[in-house]
Amino acid sequence: MKPSLLKYLILTLLLALSRGIRAEEIVTFHNITMEEGLVSNQITALYRDSKGFLWVGTQEGLDRYDAYRFTHYTLAEGLPGRNITALAEDPSGRIWIQSQEGIRYFDYRDNEIHPLESALEEMGFQAALPSIFGSDKSLRYFWVYDGSQISVYDARSASISSFPTGDSPVTKLSFQNNRLYFARQDAQLFQINLQTNYCREVDLPDPVRQRFRSASLQVFADNSDGL
Repeated sequence: MKPSLLKYLILTLLLALSRGIRAEEIVTFHNITMEEGLVSNQITALYRDSKGFLWVGTQEGLDRYDAYRFTHYTLAEGLPGRNITALAEDPSGRIWIQSQEGIRYFDYRDNEIHPLESALEEMGFQAALPSIFGSDKSLRYFWVYDGSQISVYDARSASISSFPTGDSPVTKLSFQNNRLYFARQDAQLFQINLQTNYCREVDLPDPVRQRFRSASLQVFADNSDGL
């Protein structure tokens, strides 16, 4: 085959392939590190809030990123500890911040970090200080687990429903389609239907239950009515 013909065939193939690639399939990645202003490269939690800010929890503090610059939060600004382990937003737009030393929240109304008790009181939670918290994407539901029960705040009705969790500690929580799933340390899985306030145990096959006992697993729910 002549070199000119070979070049023509290669060019034709490349053009054909390029037409088959849609714009939405082209993904651009940009690394954000300490060189761009991040307080630490050891990232432990991420959350994008309803205002569009990206909150980045690290082992050395918390950053809020607006796509241009970072705002740093440290112990001096009121963080409960340096190593941030979880982030979430409640229906009032407060950012809950968890570290190994405790939980506090950031309030946009005064741009300050506050002790958690005032947020619990404002939402009407009767629970003790929680160890796990979270919300759904629409911010309709916000839940806390305090070691003995899961309490769920419904922003539409401004009401709270509580569900005892038994003697075994809850280890994982996941939300999907108005259902809250929680796994306990004793390898039992439960589903709470937040529309009916009905809690039931999810029957697990023995091999799955054994894996629950022997490994630290995550709980994810799909878009169907099942798990």
